[in-house]
Amino acid sequence: MLLLIVFANIHPGKWLLKVIKYFSPATFGVYLIHDHPVVRNVFITDKFSRLVEENVIYMVFTVLGTAIIIFLYIC
Repeated sequence: MLLLIVFANIHPGKWLLKVIKYFSPATFGVYLIHDHPVVRNVFITDKFSRLVEENVIYMVFTVLGTAIIIFLYIC
């Protein structure tokens, strides 16, 4: 509910709308690819389990960096 209220009050500029419109189809495609059971089981499940033993900041940057690389590769 909170996210709905917060994002309902945001009015992005024209340049940000262009960026959102450009990346939104790719975002849905990335979601569909990663939601497939074979892709999830082979490429995602337990791949980040070693990060539990690392520093929290390292873990956050590794997960975010991996997500960005995957997203840009598929775009």
